[in-house]
Formats: sequence, structure tokens, C-alpha cells
Amino acid sequence: MATYLISYESDEMFHDYSIVVEKIKQLGDYQHPLVPLWFVKTELNANEIYGAIKPLLREKDRLFIMNIAKPDDRQGWLSKNFWQWLK
Repeated sequence: MATYLISYESDEMFHDYSIVVEKIKQLGDYQHPLVPLWFVKTELNANEIYGAIKPLLREKDRLFIMNIAKPDDRQGWLSKNFWQWLK
């Protein structure tokens, strides 16, 4: 079982986060220490987590998923500049 950092936000005002929040809670044992930040212990990998959440995202939403023990096991919906910087 791995622990993943998941961060989600939307640029859209009055966006209902509850659907995405419920999906994150279903992934496994979780902690929610900050508003846009979740830590989830799950058997899934970053691509599987992304596949579960991606259908719920809107065009202006942002998502970041990273295995905290293996930073190369990551996925998300962020700008190309961020991914290039992270490498």
C-alpha cells in the first residue's frame, strides 16, 4: 500500500467540489490537513487514481497526484510548464 499526495482545485467560482471529494475519500484511508491537499493510503497507482478522478474534472480544474515515497509515480492535470519544471 502506498501513500499519495492529491491536490485538487478549480478556478471556477462556486464550483461544487463534493463529487471529487467523495471520490478521493473512496480511494482509501485518507487525511485532509489543508483545503486543497489530501493524503491517501491506497493499493492504486497514480494512473489509476487519475483515471478515477479525471472524468469528474472540468476544463479549468487542476489536479496533482504523487506517491510520496516514489516522486516519479505521479500524474495530474496541470500546465506543461509545471511538469517540465518538476522533471
